[in-house]
Amino acid sequence: ESRPTLELASVEPRRSESRPTLELDSRLAHTSAPQHRMLLSFAPFRALATSLLGLGSPSTVQVVGDAYLDIIAKIDELPQWDGDTAIRSPIETVAGGSALNTAVQLSALCRTRRQRDQPRPFRRCVLHSRVGSDLYGELVAAKTREAGVTLSARREGGQGVCICLSGRRDRAFVSFKGSVADLSEADLDVGRLLAPGTSHLHFSAYYDCSGLQPAVPRLMARAKAERGATVSIVPQTDATGAWEGGLLELL
Repeated sequence: ESRPTLELASVEPRRSESRPTLELDSRLAHTSAPQHRMLLSFAPFRALATSLLGLGSPSTVQVVGDAYLDIIAKIDELPQWDGDTAIRSPIETVAGGSALNTAVQLSALCRTRRQRDQPRPFRRCVLHSRVGSDLYGELVAAKTREAGVTLSARREGGQGVCICLSGRRDRAFVSFKGSVADLSEADLDVGRLLAPGTSHLHFSAYYDCSGLQPAVPRLMARAKAERGATVSIVPQTDATGAWEGGLLELL
């Protein structure tokens, strides 16, 4: 006597016929069916599954260092004392600094298709700095957000400002270090800096950020030991020409 298919489907399969779901799914990777390849390789679904199942934290690049407000004037000749030099191009006000510029470019890279298709792509970039509590600091924070950068920064003191006189053959700077030179370990959210998922730790403007110098070797060592992160540093130029401050020992 025939039985409904539903009853047959309810019969427990023999042990030898049972296969784990992961084994069945893994065979799809070898099939020629394009819909299976699309399902397995679609990065957003992989990222969503990782997030929902708690299989790992997003791979993050942590950038630490200077955030300046750059005021740029394009000139033909250097101004003379007791004079007023007229220029043709509008004066530009932009967020700058080695660390901030690096974070802007890395954040843009994280959003590209090429980065998402990497075996171990970076998902996030966070800039750790100090930003002034004045109007110039407000401009830096706003322009940083506009660039799509995640900012972790203490707001205190006068904002570091750099006036750039840009000529046809060279340029010159007038800088108030302010928040850049005052940046120290106390300004950093170390828990966030060394959070799970931190894959790379980058320091910028070692000499401009003089207040941070004592902490750099220790933070680098912790990132490597606690997170297995790679590290890098851009010292830039020592304006004194002495090249001290522990850089050689750090390298």
